[in-house]
Amino acid sequence: MNINAPTSRIVPARWLLASIVFLLGTPDGAVAQGNSDGSIYSRFGIGELQSYGSPQIVALGGGGTALGGNRYGNFTNPAAHASRFLTGVAAGLSYETVAAADALDNSGRLSNGSLRAVQFGFPLIAAKLGVGASFTPYSTRRYRIRLEDELAPPSADPVPYTVDFLGNGGIQQASLGVGFAATPTLSVGVEGQLLFGLLEEQRETTFADSDYESSLLTNSLRLRGFTGRIGILVSLPELRSDADLLTFGAQFTLPSSLDARQNFTSGPTQERDTLLVGVDGAIDLPWSASLGAAYRSSPRWLIVADVRYEPWTDFSSTVGLPGYDPADPRGLSDRTRVSGGFEFIPAGNDLLEPYFRRVGYRFGLFFDPLYLSADEEKSVNTIAVTGGLSLPTRLPGTRIDLNIEAGMRGAQEVGLVRERFIRFGLNLNVGERWFLKTRLG
Repeated sequence: MNINAPTSRIVPARWLLASIVFLLGTPDGAVAQGNSDGSIYSRFGIGELQSYGSPQIVALGGGGTALGGNRYGNFTNPAAHASRFLTGVAAGLSYETVAAADALDNSGRLSNGSLRAVQFGFPLIAAKLGVGASFTPYSTRRYRIRLEDELAPPSADPVPYTVDFLGNGGIQQASLGVGFAATPTLSVGVEGQLLFGLLEEQRETTFADSDYESSLLTNSLRLRGFTGRIGILVSLPELRSDADLLTFGAQFTLPSSLDARQNFTSGPTQERDTLLVGVDGAIDLPWSASLGAAYRSSPRWLIVADVRYEPWTDFSSTVGLPGYDPADPRGLSDRTRVSGGFEFIPAGNDLLEPYFRRVGYRFGLFFDPLYLSADEEKSVNTIAVTGGLSLPTRLPGTRIDLNIEAGMRGAQEVGLVRERFIRFGLNLNVGERWFLKTRLG
């Protein structure tokens, strides 16, 4: 038995084309699946990379390096915590549907729902020194694939069999940062991040003939490590009027090394046989940096633009990962994510205006290449548009945010799969004044 099978390379074209066979499943081209299903491309490497700075940032294209954190906590740049005035608590949920199609025009649909983020921040000195803590996914893995084939034993009829590949888990990120306004125009911040999680793959082989024994192999990879981030914000007020503000931001995330422990087992949970336990290794993640600009011409209009760079060709791992061979690390690509967007609030800061004039209307777009391609000779890019509504409530400082992201990933050609996705987000942001001193007399 080859215990390394779950992490070995599979011919990309055959693997991806066959995955659609499972997605189809029924003559009408649709099959109901669990809410753990997602992008086929999340199988590769450490999964599909995630980022979440705030619901405002998501609706503006996902880049908020130059945004302050006075209205929304900005966890893209720790320097933004310096502008905190209210104590804020935020949580976000998301639901995503993915429609996939291959070069033969087979198609299928998957869906998943998840907790997007939990965030908390408060000022130590209002608009001067602030703290922010968050729990968000760094990467996710969720897919379900089926290969169908026949075994041709000598002097016997062919025996049909299926091989199901299932993946779940991901890397989680817990962060704690502090931001300080060194001058009225310059803020700096630092942040520590704990990365941890479990990436699991299962390969189940089932034969149509009961004379052949089915098998289930599980590869579990537990990860843990630390990294840090530094950021700055430079604000230039009153350039063209008394109400405008131009802000530039930058952040740098240190490279990190994750301790890895890999286990191989055979059989279901209740009857597992250990094949290999406690194989230690390491996964080295690259550094990343982002630059951004934000211009608020008035309380009504906000425009942002961002670029993020990650040299994933520096990625390395001593343990095997889907699509990645430590002895032959091909298929990696540096990631340059570009985004931009705008926000419009008709009423500006006037709280006496009618309700829908106090709603924030947002639009954005982004371009994001995949760091590890299913086919080492072809790149996989994500292009998407984003939007959202920021709904005020009767509680001052509390808003409900609705987001949507719609885009396309990959291509409908041999060796790749094209995915069209729509992601909906529901977010609650509560902001209040805490820690006020009581005045007597």
